[in-house]
Amino acid sequence: MLTRLSDLLKHFNSRSCQLVLGAGALQVVGLKTITTKNLALASRCLQLVVLYIPIIRTHFQTKLQPKQFSVLRHFDHITKDYNDHISEISAKLVAIMDSLFEKVLSKYEVKAPMPSACFRNVCKQMAKMHEAINELLPEEQSQMLFLRINASIKMHLKKQLSRLGVINDGGPQHGLVVVDVAFYTENVQALKSLERLDLNMAEIWEQKR
Repeated sequence: MLTRLSDLLKHFNSRSCQLVLGAGALQVVGLKTITTKNLALASRCLQLVVLYIPIIRTHFQTKLQPKQFSVLRHFDHITKDYNDHISEISAKLVAIMDSLFEKVLSKYEVKAPMPSACFRNVCKQMAKMHEAINELLPEEQSQMLFLRINASIKMHLKKQLSRLGVINDGGPQHGLVVVDVAFYTENVQALKSLERLDLNMAEIWEQKR
């Protein structure tokens, strides 16, 4: 029974990876796309199983002879595989937004009116992502995910500002960027559970030597 259960847990992890991260569900059930909500839901399902693995392990430990305890190591390997899968899903969610913001911010122009259409779009996409995952992921996980997405935004914005030659010199263009950044910060921190998120937007500027 222990072997069968171990195989079942491995199969669930493998199959969910094929269907969601591997996008196999597009062919199997005819989905048009794997959404951020699909990814977040898959992550929570995996986390639920991980939560119960120690309980299952303890149950079997009480039924086995000490010399048979070595078979319980299967649960350690399974837990690691599940946690790796969960991390891959988080990375995929960040990668989706990273690709989007790289494209959007590469077209950013520092000119009135403010807030710019570019940053309105950025805030709209952040709100859509938040709406998709907020009810599925715990607050702490949601915050960590948005911190990683925010780091991606800062990186692409910093590159674009450097390309445009805009610096934090207190000049007109610097002032326009400050307005956009304030608009972005206000919108992100207005989202549920992200009110106290430290976005540290000062990092978008090249450090003065």
